[in-house]
Amino acid sequence: MIPIQNLYYLLCYAWNTLEEAERVAIDTEQYQKMPDLFAKVLINGMWILLKRGLDQDYQLQEQEVAGVKGKLNLSATLKTNRLYLQKTTCTYDEYSADVPSNQLLAACLRQLVTMPDLDKSLKADLQKIQRMLPPLSSIPFHPRSFERVKLRPDQRLYVFLLHVCRIIAENLLPTENPGRFQFVDFRRDERKMNRVFESFLFRFFQKEQSQYWVRREQIRWQWQATQDPQHLNYLPLMETDLTLESPARKIIIDAKYYRYPLGGSRFEADKLVSANLYQLSSYLLNQEHRDERSKVATGMLIYPQTEAPLRLDYRFGEHDILVRSVNLNAHWREIHGELLGLLKG
Repeated sequence: MIPIQNLYYLLCYAWNTLEEAERVAIDTEQYQKMPDLFAKVLINGMWILLKRGLDQDYQLQEQEVAGVKGKLNLSATLKTNRLYLQKTTCTYDEYSADVPSNQLLAACLRQLVTMPDLDKSLKADLQKIQRMLPPLSSIPFHPRSFERVKLRPDQRLYVFLLHVCRIIAENLLPTENPGRFQFVDFRRDERKMNRVFESFLFRFFQKEQSQYWVRREQIRWQWQATQDPQHLNYLPLMETDLTLESPARKIIIDAKYYRYPLGGSRFEADKLVSANLYQLSSYLLNQEHRDERSKVATGMLIYPQTEAPLRLDYRFGEHDILVRSVNLNAHWREIHGELLGLLKG
């Protein structure tokens, strides 16, 4: 499995939060379990937030107050029958730290301190931070809760910390003890890791090189409707994982995260997966009409390296097809150089 230190780098690229990760500044080599690493990230990040002050916003409140504040809720006031005491129920805006982003950070801290295997010193630091937080409404620590959060572009540290919280929330399973959860190591989940790997490659090439313009390219099937033009509406739109384009060259990359990239079928354990080749071929063929670069575009399949490096070269019509693997178990500097080396030639 990929070391958690390298996984952390992949996630930071995928989330587009490298600068924030550097600001939080943790020694990734020190941690062997993902919950411990994520807890340390949150501890360091929360200290920064507490030092500068938690973000606040106007929140709509409805409470009984002395006199009138904001908008009077006459119906609710009459029901309390306390008008003779000059008490009214009013609705008003209050500038407060009790906002969804802070509520979710607090919920994540509560969840982490209940994990039985979390490092004791980290748990003590989390509890210290909890005691320093202002009163915040309790909300469920669930992936759906994150949909309520609306952040501004300048809230980059919040974006990073909430990404960490969300990945914790998405990988919790209940234990035998009611109300207790354990973190599930998602590195064995190829579906989840494929999303991370794809986003990582996109952000990596976007940030670490300037030779190519990086984008996701939408491609339409170049089929003709033989009976009714409306039939074309039933054809799905294709989208590349990433397309790299310069004035001289175009590369269409398809990222696939498999623990065993060679395994086309149980009868052909040493073959590439046919579906991956069909998909890349479809991209190349259906974008040829766009311009001269597209007619001779290079197609590339990138896999994580499992055993021996994978380096296969083919020709398909006017297109070079390259199959490459990247050793995600190597030191990060080696991974960085290996990825940039894929674009040469």
